[in-house]
Amino acid sequence: MKKFLSLLLGGVLSISSMVSAGTSAIAADTDETGGFTLEEVEASEIKPVLSVSVDDVKGGKVFDLADAAGKKVHVKLDVKGADKKYCSTQIWFFYDASLKIEMNQFGELDIEKGNALKGLSGSFPEAVDAKEADGRAMNGLFLSSMGKGDYGLDGTMWEFDLVVPADAKAGDIFPIDIRYNYGRGYGLFINNISDKKGELMSAYAFTKGIYNKTYNNNFTASAENTEKCPALAVIDKSYDAYIAIAGGQPAVTATTVTTSTKSADKLFYGDANTDGKVSVADAVAILQHLGNRDRYGLKGQGLVNADVDGNAGITGKDALVIQQVDAGLIKAEELPVRAR
Repeated sequence: MKKFLSLLLGGVLSISSMVSAGTSAIAADTDETGGFTLEEVEASEIKPVLSVSVDDVKGGKVFDLADAAGKKVHVKLDVKGADKKYCSTQIWFFYDASLKIEMNQFGELDIEKGNALKGLSGSFPEAVDAKEADGRAMNGLFLSSMGKGDYGLDGTMWEFDLVVPADAKAGDIFPIDIRYNYGRGYGLFINNISDKKGELMSAYAFTKGIYNKTYNNNFTASAENTEKCPALAVIDKSYDAYIAIAGGQPAVTATTVTTSTKSADKLFYGDANTDGKVSVADAVAILQHLGNRDRYGLKGQGLVNADVDGNAGITGKDALVIQQVDAGLIKAEELPVRAR
């Protein structure tokens, strides 16, 4: 076997034992691709996609402050595209450190194995912590499974409750992230015999099957949720989900996708704030316009420039299209897009 030999065979693996297993194949593997080319990974026969749902809403949910502060939110880690194809898994699951995981009556992490793992054994989840590049503190869980055959199903792998801080404020965002590694061990999503097909499946799961900065930096909040919580317009595109509180002020970054010398009196689709470029600030300007037209209403050429989704009128979909430009999914020169 090349890369993804399971460290889980023969019993429950603790993080400390994983660290000491420096000579194992997977401990030496530092890249999500497992040594395969991206073309090989994308051609994988099995393509597992891991996702997070918040109160049964995939990708995240926006709550009114009164409905969330100090209260529990149910979170699930789901998989699809690998029904009866996998056995051993190792997944790093991180969430904003302001959130607290529920504990059971024995003082242990209250985490339940989902229906997808009913044919497999799950190790007791271990808690870790980390810090993002921007200083945000994150708490994490190391979740793993093992078994005697490829009995893993599509569906919910793990589920638990997170408690939103009682002092949460309007506009707060609490990110959730699935990761391949944390410097103390690597991700795994492989079949029982750990053959090439299984290795490619594992590589796909952690490159294309989750959002990440290197291979799938494309996560965005829905237009509807961004209208409710404007700061979601600039959420990190490598995250996999969020818990957000409605309201608050838009968070504007200096990220610029396309610049132009066009002036405020000329048609320049996407340039809602008429500053001569298309950036996430234009999406924020549209959301401000929708939220409070008396104070932040677009005028003149900016109002014309903002209508980019191919449908007449300014809506949250126009802001979403501009976010897609910011993510590199659409070129500014292609605006407006065709109506769907």
